[in-house]
Amino acid sequence: LQFLNLLIMGMILISVLIVSGLYFWLSTELPQLPQSLERINLSLPTEIYSVDGERIKVLGERHPVNISDISPDFLKAIIAVEDSRFYIHSGIDHRGLIRALIANIRTKRIVQGGSTITQQLSKNLFFSFERNWIRKIKELLIAFQLEATFGKDEILEAYSNQIYFGNGAYGVEEASQIYFRKRARDLTLLQAAMLAGLPNSPN
Repeated sequence: LQFLNLLIMGMILISVLIVSGLYFWLSTELPQLPQSLERINLSLPTEIYSVDGERIKVLGERHPVNISDISPDFLKAIIAVEDSRFYIHSGIDHRGLIRALIANIRTKRIVQGGSTITQQLSKNLFFSFERNWIRKIKELLIAFQLEATFGKDEILEAYSNQIYFGNGAYGVEEASQIYFRKRARDLTLLQAAMLAGLPNSPN
């Protein structure tokens, strides 16, 4: 039993040293976190005009809202779908990673991802969607920073205002308006559940 405890402590120490080493190695390449997640520079919408100058369509328009203006049913649903241990982990869900790894090995293809809501927010805010190990490590380091700097509700609010729901809808408020012609705070349980399922396959 004592040997097992020493082994576990040794593995934790090695993990901390590895993460610390990676952080110092990549620290100059990591983006600077904003003082507030409410001050995130959102990308500008794309406006489409006709030949005579009339605006026809706006794509990617965003309407950030406070977490208190989002239906509690949606918040519960998005956590259940994307990251059931959101309020427990510190940016990385080890169980989720192991579960995804086992599922992907069994099917011999990527059928599950192990990214937490914090990791997804990190990727959406700062990184391209190119898949490589360096980008993934940077994403993890920023996720740790986000968790250390901001509260869980701040992270969940920013995530809910960032994610893509298909049909040109970025953020839960815009998605609620496009799909149901109502505010995010007024979503019913069924509507909230439907929206929460869209980010996995928005197209």
